[in-house]
Amino acid sequence: MWESLKRWMGWTNAESPLTDERRKWIDERWTWLQNEFGEERLHEPLLTPSHEDFPEAYTGSPEDAERLLDRVCDHMGVERSRLELRLYKSEMADDVAAGFRWNYANRSYALGAYEPTDQKILIWLEKSHLHDALSVVSTLAHEVGHVLLLADGRYSSEEPDHEPLTDLLTVFFGLGIFTANSTLRSVNWRYGNWEGWNISRQGYLTMPEVAYALSRYVEVRGEIPPPWQRYLRADIHSLLSYELHLRQRPLPAHAFAASGEEPVPNQEADNPEATADDADSEDHPESKLPPGDAHFSQAEFLTTQGNYEAAVEQYSAAIEQQPDDWEAYQKRAMVLMTLDRYAESIADATQAIEHGSTDCDPYVYRSRCYVALREYEKALDDAHRAVRIASRDPAPYQARAAAYLRLGEFPGALIDINRAIDLHPRWAECYLLRSQIHAKAGDERQARRDEEEAIRRDEHLSDETVRRAHMWWAS
Repeated sequence: MWESLKRWMGWTNAESPLTDERRKWIDERWTWLQNEFGEERLHEPLLTPSHEDFPEAYTGSPEDAERLLDRVCDHMGVERSRLELRLYKSEMADDVAAGFRWNYANRSYALGAYEPTDQKILIWLEKSHLHDALSVVSTLAHEVGHVLLLADGRYSSEEPDHEPLTDLLTVFFGLGIFTANSTLRSVNWRYGNWEGWNISRQGYLTMPEVAYALSRYVEVRGEIPPPWQRYLRADIHSLLSYELHLRQRPLPAHAFAASGEEPVPNQEADNPEATADDADSEDHPESKLPPGDAHFSQAEFLTTQGNYEAAVEQYSAAIEQQPDDWEAYQKRAMVLMTLDRYAESIADATQAIEHGSTDCDPYVYRSRCYVALREYEKALDDAHRAVRIASRDPAPYQARAAAYLRLGEFPGALIDINRAIDLHPRWAECYLLRSQIHAKAGDERQARRDEEEAIRRDEHLSDETVRRAHMWWAS
């Protein structure tokens, strides 16, 4: 297993997970996009899922979706007045129904659609996914990409690759973070506690293909490592690190054939005085990666696989190489919390804050750990801070509800857990916590309803052992 992982990550002489055929297609189409839209487009600011780029609160309303379309059109240079946003509903998009209907197991449905008419270009969105802002931005970027390619006459819908080309265009136009993070969709997924059970693929490019496209984007911009890489899902983050590592080797001949450039000679191969140490470094290409980045990428991949003990070791190695890396402390705090190593998690969350983290996550982690350690006042104080930092994130409200519950302040707990559910109505663990609040307040009937709702949203919670494992707030 370990050797297989190292080979997959590119830390021996492994091949990329991307096939040569798909790599060649991306290279050729990337050059075509540069010729059509100009290389200067690649140096424009990219969009990140941050308050700086999307400052307005998002509640999942149709009005919010309209504002996101305004933002995407402005970024991609498409006149908003040409478009009209419409919503539709597909039963196949219902995650709850999919959990109970066997014939939905291999469901397929469109998150969006592009429909040119005589008056306007209609952009359609599947309404049950409006709560997921990241998915909405990704879908809108794809459909607006159709405007640039199809409506503006640059490409034909008869071409068999026009859909994957449209996804590639979103990367080219600086929306690759959203495209990358939407390639896989997990029901109940949320960054921070790695929750999620029902995973499905979205989009027309695979994760390795998107990672390779992002590596081309990074190379042109001269951002190695890119400062925005932290916004990527851990699996995409690791694949991009791998592709950037491979880009330090000579490019394949077809890349130059697509661009019309002449390949740069391999200086080591042409240099008869190359040392034995140089040869050894080619056999061990991990030496070309900054050690801290290599350990961090490996730790994130191990975390996504549920191999938490090994992830802690790799985060520790990353911190040893880069002692001021607040993100490594923050990620290790999350993993340590998952392992019930609460005191260590609190220490790491504190280090993350002291080294510059401005996220709500370290305060949420500390709050949850303090609840588990029965230090409820400290838990409440950290939850207050987390809410002040991220008032639109459900996790701080869930953490504060748990602290209020353990302090016996049931009205405050109920207000906060209801707020968390309003912000993330599909998060099963919140219903489980609300069930506990109602039970402690003496409302057994409502407690049973919420427990049933939690199980309905996540069938794994029907197992009492699994339910207890999720109840970190319990005494």
